Amino acid sequence: MTVLQENRRQLAVKEESVEGTAETLSASDATLLLEGSDIGFEDQTEMFEREVVQQSYSRFTDLAGVEGGMIRGACLLRGSGTSTVAPSWDTHLKACGMGRKDALYIIITGISGTFVHGETITGGTSSATATISGTPANGGFIYEPISTGMISATVGYYHDGTRELIYGARGNWSLRGETGQPAFMVFEYTGVTDDPSDTALLSPTYETTVPPVLKGTNLVFDAFSPKVGAIGIDLQNAVALRKDMGHAKGAHSARIGGRNPQLTVSPEMDLIANFDFYGRLRGETLHKTIFDVGSVSGNRFKVISPETQIGQDTPSDRDGVSTVDLTCGMKGNVSYTDAEVSLLVY
Repeated sequence: MTVLQENRRQLAVKEESVEGTAETLSASDATLLLEGSDIGFEDQTEMFEREVVQQSYSRFTDLAGVEGGMIRGACLLRGSGTSTVAPSWDTHLKACGMGRKDALYIIITGISGTFVHGETITGGTSSATATISGTPANGGFIYEPISTGMISATVGYYHDGTRELIYGARGNWSLRGETGQPAFMVFEYTGVTDDPSDTALLSPTYETTVPPVLKGTNLVFDAFSPKVGAIGIDLQNAVALRKDMGHAKGAHSARIGGRNPQLTVSPEMDLIANFDFYGRLRGETLHKTIFDVGSVSGNRFKVISPETQIGQDTPSDRDGVSTVDLTCGMKGNVSYTDAEVSLLVY
């Protein structure tokens, strides 16, 4: 009997050239350094339970239906160490319904008016103006939700000599962190299961950058800077298998059919004049949320939600200090879409 060790696990993800056709995984696809407990495989094969009516209470064999599975993985939020090199979780985010574009920067002076996140500055909707100096340069990457053109992926879960594989996979991602600790990114994929196999662990080269810790972090709601103990973001993608009677597994791939991004945060209570949490909920008042993590180039991050709406506020306390547990929706509007939440790595 072979004993499998819990701390000998890997996750490999590769973009599929043809949706629903499994890719061959290699060490270069497994560079995400897993940490935490949100790691594993769950068989989600649908079983048909037969309700036989006969002279006996004996049950007959259940029948295996659509063969799907879910793989989870978690890592600490960290960059590659170079602002123009994508981090190891790049393909993971894209397989979870996020698009990536270059974060271009340019020196500007003489700003007139207000630039709003998500608007088009040149030839579009902006009424603000500025004088530019030089040419645009690449300073990092911006990840934002997309509604079309999402990639599918082959995902392998390696556990000390065994491998579970799903293909045609898409998923959901979330970010969570507590003050004084690094932030965790969690990925959860749904896909069509391949047969498990005895497969050796891969030998990838992992990133060596040190994850930044949530302290000295700038968090603002509009112009208000609350004191918080924890924060979380969940894209809440609606992921489901595309059932296909003509497929040997009963499904072709997984699809993302919608999303409902949410922000959870637990700020200290303050005077109404400073920030009216309850009044903003009842008044359907939107606010801009921005927070920064890290300060070193290639390993720093900015999260932006231009239109955050408080949806639930529950009074609480933290070590005797009054707090409020907020659940907020991250919204879009008719002026711009697919920008409810942006993750900038630079």
